[in-house]
Amino acid sequence: MRYRGCLRRYKIEFILIFVAIVKMQNDLFGKLMDVPLFQLISSVLMIVRLPYHYRKLIRRVVGKRFEHKGMPLPEAGQAIRYLAQSVFSIMPKEDFSVESVLRIAAQLVSRKGVKVLVVDPFNRFEHQIPDWETETQYISRIFDEFSNFAVKHKVLLILVAHPTKLRREPGSKRWPVPTLYDINGSAAFFNKTDYGMVVDRNDELGQVLVRVAKVRFDHLGGPGDAFFAFSTYNGRYTPTEERTLDHNPPEPKWEHTNFLTEKLKPEQQGLGFNEGE
Repeated sequence: MRYRGCLRRYKIEFILIFVAIVKMQNDLFGKLMDVPLFQLISSVLMIVRLPYHYRKLIRRVVGKRFEHKGMPLPEAGQAIRYLAQSVFSIMPKEDFSVESVLRIAAQLVSRKGVKVLVVDPFNRFEHQIPDWETETQYISRIFDEFSNFAVKHKVLLILVAHPTKLRREPGSKRWPVPTLYDINGSAAFFNKTDYGMVVDRNDELGQVLVRVAKVRFDHLGGPGDAFFAFSTYNGRYTPTEERTLDHNPPEPKWEHTNFLTEKLKPEQQGLGFNEGE
């Protein structure tokens, strides 16, 4: 049974490889002829097995939908290699405490030069609140640990948290825009953050509100609202005018630029297949 399962699995993978190669755009075949077949197969297998999270990152970086008609294989391979050197996930198998995650993050800062740490979401942690500490005191202490970590290691720490269940406005189907005080647990989410932002999606109007609710240092900015349209093609947000029931702004100018073509050096902008890999 194991042997049959193994054959079935590899059969599916090689079918996917064949479909991916056959359906690639014609103008790529001349370039791909210079790529060793085993490297080509290896790259396709890498793409097939990519976690969903990395697929989303790849399409945002390249600016194209992650499929054979939207994103050529060389661009996908280039993005995979770039993200493998730039983005690192912290997923402890056992201890998912704040202390454990920050300890691993400190190692990544030292070894990989990480500059930004995104904690998403806050309720994913295994919170162990001592008997002598209230939830408010615990969250306040955790915020102090985050702040001290960011200062000590000179990184930008972004904490993503979700609000409690909101109630609809009376006589309306619309949910109210949440505030930082609506996050479950403590007012520390407002009081102790340097920059507090709220992201609210309005499906009825087809727009996303990004509200800067707090800025601790006024010389670096102030509160305000910005509106964006979400592209289902590549997962990017494009600035747009505010949309209301009485005002329908023109279609935004969607951004499809491949960020890597500008970021990488010319010698790094090849097909994404490097000799010796």
